[in-house]
Amino acid sequence: MPSGRLSFLLSAETEVPSGTEEFLEEGEQRRRRISIEQYVEKFLEERIESQGHLLTPSILEPLIDRLVYFGIFHTIIKDHFAQVKEYEEAHEKRQRFLRLHQRDPDLNDKITEYDAKFLDTCNDLLARQQRCFQELRIPRFKVTNDPREIEVQQLIIDLILYIDPENLYFTTKASGEISF
Repeated sequence: MPSGRLSFLLSAETEVPSGTEEFLEEGEQRRRRISIEQYVEKFLEERIESQGHLLTPSILEPLIDRLVYFGIFHTIIKDHFAQVKEYEEAHEKRQRFLRLHQRDPDLNDKITEYDAKFLDTCNDLLARQQRCFQELRIPRFKVTNDPREIEVQQLIIDLILYIDPENLYFTTKASGEISF
């Protein structure tokens, strides 16, 4: 059971977010919620010195409400890793560009131009991720360039990635078989 900073969550009414196709029995919903809260508590203990204070109850409560539903959790994870892959590909292209033009006398101008394009790509990826998470109604996600807001958004993503979905999203069928 969560204690301390998350104790307020156990008493909170858990409501099903609209637009969620997944129907959960109350017991399963509560079990998932408690499991997520335990991960959140561990995450906050690890981050309390540096950034844990940025995740307030007004962020955590709606975030946990959203993560109870596997479809939302899965979409967040899938989108995040797609974004990471695109960033890595853009970074690799930049490295190839640098190797290709290493001896070019106009290298500085070309690097400046290429880096501007690379930065635009990174900004586009960030804005796309912010829009996707905003559509999923993940707290604090909106399209912004504010470094403080982006820091909180990244912390929320780190928290979501910290959660082990294999321990959250399974149910035991009448036959005793476990499904995800």
